[in-house]
Amino acid sequence: MLLTERKRSLLVLSAFFFFVSFSPGQDSGSKIAIIPPADAAVSNDVCPVCPSAEDSVPQNKPFWATNPPVTPLPPMGNGIMFPSGPGYYSLRDFLSGQYRANRPKYGYPPISPIPPSFFDADFRYIDDPSDTNYDFFDPIKRMHPNPSWLISTGGDIRIQHKNELSSRLSGNDNIYQLFRMRLYGDIWYCDLFRVYAEFINADSGNQDLAPLPIDINRADFLNLFGDLKLWQWRNKPMYFRIGRQELLYGSQRLISPLDWANTRRTFEGIKGFWHGEKFNIDLFWVKPVLVSRNDFDVSDSNQGFAGLWTTYKPRQGHLVDVYYLFLDRARPLPAVPPGGRGGFNVNTVGARYYGRFQNNFLADFEAMYQFGDIANSSIFRRSCNHRHRLPLQGLDRPTRFLAVLRLCFRRPARRPRRDVQSTLSFWPPLFWLH
Repeated sequence: MLLTERKRSLLVLSAFFFFVSFSPGQDSGSKIAIIPPADAAVSNDVCPVCPSAEDSVPQNKPFWATNPPVTPLPPMGNGIMFPSGPGYYSLRDFLSGQYRANRPKYGYPPISPIPPSFFDADFRYIDDPSDTNYDFFDPIKRMHPNPSWLISTGGDIRIQHKNELSSRLSGNDNIYQLFRMRLYGDIWYCDLFRVYAEFINADSGNQDLAPLPIDINRADFLNLFGDLKLWQWRNKPMYFRIGRQELLYGSQRLISPLDWANTRRTFEGIKGFWHGEKFNIDLFWVKPVLVSRNDFDVSDSNQGFAGLWTTYKPRQGHLVDVYYLFLDRARPLPAVPPGGRGGFNVNTVGARYYGRFQNNFLADFEAMYQFGDIANSSIFRRSCNHRHRLPLQGLDRPTRFLAVLRLCFRRPARRPRRDVQSTLSFWPPLFWLH
């Protein structure tokens, strides 16, 4: 393994920080040991210096049980509908006879892939004295050195074994392993200021073909940003974020952290966001980060990505996304299109409706219009994705299956410039590889 001295130092410091966090100086066997006593919490003395404590704390809830705000994972395109209601939610529940009234609370999704970002993992239930959920790693989450500060750590280790037949259509089989470790540290001062750092070490072994660019990123920062609360509007905070950060919006058809890749996708730039009861507004300007296997990753100075993403939530289980995205790239495309080799700028205007009705009927419709220039050609593209999920009738509720009906179409429309004879005939993705 070839590592620069800086990356090797980062790897050692990240491991040290993570293992030190296992000894917070409190009783790790008790959940209450890492939060203030219940009587102090209910009186809202958990964060007495926070100016917005009275406005942002529900009655009979401690300040840290509802703060800082967390952005939930939006419904993904062709995503998973997690089970709910009474039942056994793990093999341990079944063996111990613990029949739960509903799905237990946990900050990470109950599946191996982790589509959301760690900085939006919701562990606020740990600070609620009335909550009975407990996990072995709770003591390293939401630690309070004093009533005004919150420190949280965590991470995951993922190992994949792959056996690819005719890998990449090469005619050669490829049997190999992918390894990834992510560790993070999160520090909040009340709900006013935040510093978040996340380390990643992704590697590959025993490949018969050359590793892909998304397979290896040794000892680097996946996220490294600061949040500052600007003001409060309708009892909800507005934040300004600067630094390296993952972006995730809507169905993830256009913007996602790309968790199926070993390295994940991240950006560097600025972002402002306000998330209310009925509306969310996000505005960002960033540059994609280029992965370097053995050196520190840097942002791509030849690309700029900006967007305005709004979400309306009329009621529980329903949402409407309306967005505008702009991607400008000066560096030539990796493939030579018919119009000639060159950069591009692409504007995307789109909307999505997602609704989950009674009896698990799900409707998901998204349409977008794209226009701009690639090399020497003007482009005009339209795309639509429509999806339903229906529960099959005649089956008992516990064994009900879901029928998936899809209707997808892409209808390109293009107009060449007068000085160019050929035009592009493909739908341009927002990003190539990373």
